[in-house]
Amino acid sequence: MDRRQETRLAENQPATIAVLGDRLPASIRGRVIEIAASSMKISVPVAIAPGTPVRVECYDALFLGEICRADHCPAEIRIVVKIVHSLSSLAELERMNRALLGPASAPETVPRY
Repeated sequence: MDRRQETRLAENQPATIAVLGDRLPASIRGRVIEIAASSMKISVPVAIAPGTPVRVECYDALFLGEICRADHCPAEIRIVVKIVHSLSSLAELERMNRALLGPASAPETVPRY
């Protein structure tokens, strides 16, 4: 029986990970393995060191957090991100910005998966 208190969201979804303040590629494509209110596990093609601050975009949400673990598996690297802040309903937020500020002031920024 799973005793976790957090709400679980759909797994196996694409994600974009941006390492904040580092020289790694601007964005890294990954796949969400597991996600809860306070953490997420993501499969990525490159290692990201524990303690590294990251921005993760997936679903209709943006997450800010820190890598707390990186596990090297045979076919992939699995990182665990401790979620510090999250913002959901990005598409709705974009629509509100366009309604308030007009289309020229609110560029398309929500990732489409």
